[in-house]
Amino acid sequence: MRMFFLSALIALLSTSCASIFNGPYKKVQVHTTQAATVYYNEGSVKTVDNIASFEVKRKKDTMQFSVLQDTSMRTYAVNKKHSFAFWSNIPLKFGVGMLVDFTNPKRFTYPSHIYLDSSNTNKGYDTFEKKLPKGRWEFQVDMPFVNLFHREDPYGYRELQEGFFGVGLGINHFYRNNTYLNFSAHSFLLSNYPLPPPFIVFEQKTNKEFSYQLTLSNNHRIQKFNLGYGLAYVFNRTGYTVRLPDTMEPQTLNLLASTRVLPGGDVTKIAKSVEPGIFEQHWRNTQSFGMWFPISYELTKGISASFQYRPTFYRDKSTMESKFENLYSFGLIYRMKL
Repeated sequence: MRMFFLSALIALLSTSCASIFNGPYKKVQVHTTQAATVYYNEGSVKTVDNIASFEVKRKKDTMQFSVLQDTSMRTYAVNKKHSFAFWSNIPLKFGVGMLVDFTNPKRFTYPSHIYLDSSNTNKGYDTFEKKLPKGRWEFQVDMPFVNLFHREDPYGYRELQEGFFGVGLGINHFYRNNTYLNFSAHSFLLSNYPLPPPFIVFEQKTNKEFSYQLTLSNNHRIQKFNLGYGLAYVFNRTGYTVRLPDTMEPQTLNLLASTRVLPGGDVTKIAKSVEPGIFEQHWRNTQSFGMWFPISYELTKGISASFQYRPTFYRDKSTMESKFENLYSFGLIYRMKL
């Protein structure tokens, strides 16, 4: 049995991610500002809605193609780069797969989208859309993966509560070129295990915490970066289990709870209702207002890596709530033109 697992491990490490996940060809889309014909590898493709698509063979050489617009012909050279699958050999196979990929042209890739501007006098190109026009509408989906909730309770105790996953839905409206307003609703999971989303519903914990928010932000698109600032309305919901030990009288106020801070009024109320040895689930809701700073970087067309920061500056009048709350969230954003 030991030899079987050893052989399987050797076979796994001797393969490579690029060889498995990358095909011999890469699809490339060339975006132009007017109707054109793209010539590549002794063939030609006419643009449809100013987009020409063709397959490029992966190799260690640069990719060259020519574009005919009106009577002007320009030739472009696009450098190759190592693909994501090639670099994924480091975390997935401890770098061993890179040795296998090193002689394989599948390790290379080219930009999926190439943007050309006919008004540009040089022969350069961009791998992102330089100008998103005024009047554009987008549908946005936020996919947070890691959430960090930093807060200080009324007694001066600071804690960093981690959580995983969540979802956000929003609308973007460009009121100027590369400048847009975003309105979104988000939900963040806190105090949970990093289980895949389908299995989170089966997770059993005595302390559960959720953070919901509505945000309105003004955003500026600077090359591949999206930088925003705005306001957030926050609704936090915390679930905790309360238990009165068998050795105590039902009226005893010394309750054991899964959350450290329990408002005094809740203790008195719960103590009169909890029977000895019985666990009860209770929920506590809080509201606050704060700032909202979304930052993202475009990885490819439509998909961006994101970092979002939310400090709160006003909370409800409960004296037992935290003095400050900061949320840090890391994930991905998907944007789709409407």
